[in-house]
Amino acid sequence: MPETASDVGHQLCSSQVVIADRSQIVTHVNQAFTPVTGYTPQDTVGKKCNFLQGTETNQLAVQVISRLLFQAHGASFQTIRDALKREEPCRVALLNYKKSGEPFWNLLTISPLYGRDGKVSNYVGLQVLAAYLVPRAS
Repeated sequence: MPETASDVGHQLCSSQVVIADRSQIVTHVNQAFTPVTGYTPQDTVGKKCNFLQGTETNQLAVQVISRLLFQAHGASFQTIRDALKREEPCRVALLNYKKSGEPFWNLLTISPLYGRDGKVSNYVGLQVLAAYLVPRAS
């Protein structure tokens, strides 16, 4: 868990931003993405958004943790898949993997971006590290 307000502020300011097209293919990542994930923009652009997920990214566990986390704070919950089908924003807690293979938890918020025609043209994902979701070793 972040120790101080400064730690929380640093975490929020160093959020990773991912922009993807309607097919969920990454078109852009910000500078904060590489230090956290180990993937450069060249590694990332052109890949499906779920490329950070791995063998231990248990979808049921992700859904249960996300549901508990967000409902406890009065927020509604839906899966990423449901939100994308409905072209709605969503928030989930997600276990991802760095390029090195090291797992990390993040809170992911996905929002649709609309074109001039009023239709969804892209999605923006904001990832915030959430190490406090993982129990610390004693």
